[in-house]
Amino acid sequence: MKLTEKFTIEIPEKKIIGYVLSMSRKLGSHKANYFKSYGYTSKNSFEFIQAIKNLVDENEIVSETQNKFGVSYVVDGKIKSPSKKMIVLRTAWIVEKKSKVARLITVFPKK
Repeated sequence: MKLTEKFTIEIPEKKIIGYVLSMSRKLGSHKANYFKSYGYTSKNSFEFIQAIKNLVDENEIVSETQNKFGVSYVVDGKIKSPSKKMIVLRTAWIVEKKSKVARLITVFPKK
């Protein structure tokens, strides 16, 4: 099943700019450096967000876990970067109890 078949997805721009693509964060800036090497920065965060939306729309859920907040989901897939190279990513989502919205928790390169 695809996450978008069951839920509306939400990718907070603040999470992408202030966390995933942030070069100023001491903890986690390695992730921003990784994405920068493929052409993603805070300046083209909209393009990155759209790529994540496409990834989730095109790929099946690989795991589902109940927790005290609701249900977390993992979706893996490939995106084509601005540098024209393919990147394999893992995305993690949370659907809080009684919600129909899957909110992005994190995204990182899948090895």
